[in-house]
Amino acid sequence: HFYIHFSLADSFGRIKPGIYTFPAQEDFKRKALAMAEHALGKALPRTNATALSGFAMICSLLSDFPADQIEEGNFDKRVIDAMCKLEDKSIKNEVLAREACMSTNSFVRLFRTQTGLAPQTFSRKKRIDKACLMLKFTQKDIKTIASECGFVDRFHFTKVFIAERGESPGLFRKLLKPEGGLA
Repeated sequence: HFYIHFSLADSFGRIKPGIYTFPAQEDFKRKALAMAEHALGKALPRTNATALSGFAMICSLLSDFPADQIEEGNFDKRVIDAMCKLEDKSIKNEVLAREACMSTNSFVRLFRTQTGLAPQTFSRKKRIDKACLMLKFTQKDIKTIASECGFVDRFHFTKVFIAERGESPGLFRKLLKPEGGLA
């Protein structure tokens, strides 16, 4: 058995929650085994190529995903616009609502209904996801990553990161670092 856990952008549709099985082709089996060996530390240190291989496997599986298991995401354009604006920075709900020509409460209710999250929670999660990628795939310092992800300073970023991930950004990066350097 080989398990991959991942998240999709909400604007691309919604996969019904569950565990799905796919018949594995030989090439897929070979790649899955290589990734499992990397995860268990039995092979060479992880590299960006390994991560890209995992993403390619996910994309390949999703291309064969059963259509009856996908709930089409009929998102209101105002919510999609807000989701795009919230990717990199926090914007007050009042501003998002005004740009959507809605009252604040109505906008927040619509956003929560369509995404399952309040706008500020969505923004925080997306910015922390971006920070995780930057911690893993760049050598930028934490202060720079905090700034580029829309946080006021390193200390606020660390507080939010710990609340979301259960560990500090420094520890997160350290746990990802294979012997011999950053992956």
